[in-house]
Amino acid sequence: MKKVTGSLMVLKLFIIFLISSFSYLNGQTISYYFEKDYVVEPDSTFTASIQVDSFIDVGGLGMSIWWNPGILEYQEFQYQGVEPSDIGGINEQNVSDGRIGVIWLSPSAAEGLTLPDSTVLFSIVFKAIGLPGDTTSLSFYDAPVPSESYNNVPAVIPSEFLKGFVQLSGNTSAEYNSAPERIKLDPPTPNPFSENTLIQFELQQATEADIRIVDQLGRLVYNNRQFLPAGKQSLPVARDMLPQAGTYYFLMQAKNFRVTQKLVLVDR
Repeated sequence: MKKVTGSLMVLKLFIIFLISSFSYLNGQTISYYFEKDYVVEPDSTFTASIQVDSFIDVGGLGMSIWWNPGILEYQEFQYQGVEPSDIGGINEQNVSDGRIGVIWLSPSAAEGLTLPDSTVLFSIVFKAIGLPGDTTSLSFYDAPVPSESYNNVPAVIPSEFLKGFVQLSGNTSAEYNSAPERIKLDPPTPNPFSENTLIQFELQQATEADIRIVDQLGRLVYNNRQFLPAGKQSLPVARDMLPQAGTYYFLMQAKNFRVTQKLVLVDR
């Protein structure tokens, strides 16, 4: 086996460094951004598209998009400007928490892919489940997949990931009910609250439901699944279930209905 001396190894590493630095030296910065900010009707379905600029000789990329799951419900991920790759794919394990990840690799190992500016790379279909007046960002993060671009060395290409925004049209409301014939909602009492509040409702039929509470950024702070009998009942929300004072969304979803109520926890 051929031995690699220390000086030869340093030379090889230096050459790799020079190659990997080419993207920095030529001033390339890839921009990923949502095509627009969206204003949508509550309970409507819409498509949010991610566009690119300066997408030149890209060998692969990863990205994670976050949103508030109390406002938007994930429906589908769509490839647009690129084809799905054999290696990589979509990470949909956390979509109920408002996170999705994607890894894409160029089909050619020898050269990267170049796309015209403003090409739609990917699209995400959402359903607006929040309240009129609610707003959420569509933000790029580094989990579950780091948001980065690579050339074919592979080395990181400088990239910027610009968030988008979605607003639900209509007058600001404190609740949303997809099926008032199945569940009757009363306002939380009290609200705002400093210690405890009650979510009060009446069910026409017994059902199992997922019960979650998320903060304004869509981060899950409480999660439970339980059987709910028919009739009038209430669910308590205590201060110690929430990390700090602020605005939260109470979400209850069963097979035949979905409700959202806004809660405001204040300091004692």
